[in-house]
Amino acid sequence: MSVPPFPKYSAAIGSYVQFRFFLRSPEGTLQQSASHHSKGFDQQKISEISNLVAQAVESTNSEVQFWTSGNSVAGEFEKARVAGKLEDAGVVGCVGVPIHAKGVLAGTLIVFSKNVERLKAAIDGIRFIAAPVVIAVGNVKRFERYAGTAQQNRTPGG
Repeated sequence: MSVPPFPKYSAAIGSYVQFRFFLRSPEGTLQQSASHHSKGFDQQKISEISNLVAQAVESTNSEVQFWTSGNSVAGEFEKARVAGKLEDAGVVGCVGVPIHAKGVLAGTLIVFSKNVERLKAAIDGIRFIAAPVVIAVGNVKRFERYAGTAQQNRTPGG
């Protein structure tokens, strides 16, 4: 699922920004559900890094930050592994914000940027929008499943 552009938030973070949305799957793990792509990102590399960041959020049950310049908020092994991949992808940092529902990790919003100052300045805003955006993505996914089931259950002429 591709999400429409977020011009207001993209402008605040920088012209090169990438959003990835992960929701808890029926199997109980976080899986990518939607994304917002901007020009200038290697989607394959960002996808790989997104999975690592989602795993870090899931294992710590808290926010994680990774920066190519150090000062990451995560375990040492994760920092080195993700920072190297960020640098290889031409990204200066990313933030994984957990979304909790009824005390359980329900999803995460991951934001990548090529502008470290703007991303760091936007972290409070990212935290603020994370839950409503991930909930909205989840609602769309549930509607898509419901609509698909309803379509399959329709009988000809009925």
